[in-house]
Amino acid sequence: MGCLAGETLDGDGENDDGLIDERGFALDFDGNRVTVRLTLVSRDGEDHPLTSTVARSVTFRNQGD
Repeated sequence: MGCLAGETLDGDGENDDGLIDERGFALDFDGNRVTVRLTLVSRDGEDHPLTSTVARSVTFRNQGD
């Protein structure tokens, strides 16, 4: 599996999201919210990498005991 867009596996957080070396799928929990980040990599017809990254945050409303 590759890294999230902007990251390399070197022990540092290059993409300024506060996480270090996250892989292509990352969950970041903050209180009652989670941010989901996903990077997918494919290849075009000339074997060049095509990268797409999405991020969405979800806030939990019902927090049972």
